Amino acid sequence: MLLPFAVLCRLFLKLIKLCKERSAKAISATMYLIYTLGVVLWLIYGIMINSIPLIIAEIITLVLSIAILIMKYLWK
Repeated sequence: MLLPFAVLCRLFLKLIKLCKERSAKAISATMYLIYTLGVVLWLIYGIMINSIPLIIAEIITLVLSIAILIMKYLWK
């Protein structure tokens, strides 16, 4: 249970840094697209096995990943 928390913290801190700097030049869009695809696949898996903790963690991760991708494209 520690790993999902660490991932969420990392994404949240990255989001805060992007908001402060208003620049996303240091972020690889390809890497975040692939990462977001992986999150979607984990979310589908969580839904298939009906794992509420997994579903909640992946939804939060997906929202943060999408926010980072949006900032990447808005603040080129």
